[in-house]
Amino acid sequence: MWTDEDLVRLHGHLLEKSLRDLFDARVSAATRRDILAWLRAPQEWPGAFSYRRCCALFGLDSDDIRERVLARHRHCFPD
Repeated sequence: MWTDEDLVRLHGHLLEKSLRDLFDARVSAATRRDILAWLRAPQEWPGAFSYRRCCALFGLDSDDIRERVLARHRHCFPD
């Protein structure tokens, strides 16, 4: 059985790994596209493991982080 602490830890791992993988050149372009879609999902998307939910559990401003991450991604991986 999953404890609340386990679930919070899992959310944190998902957020950290996703953001790390987004900038890892060894990660496939398809995986990076999936991560970008996860970051850009509409606020109304109710997923238990949504980007916004992961940020909220740690008191992070999801909009601010998303904008910074996307700006860095555009700089690191220009079209």
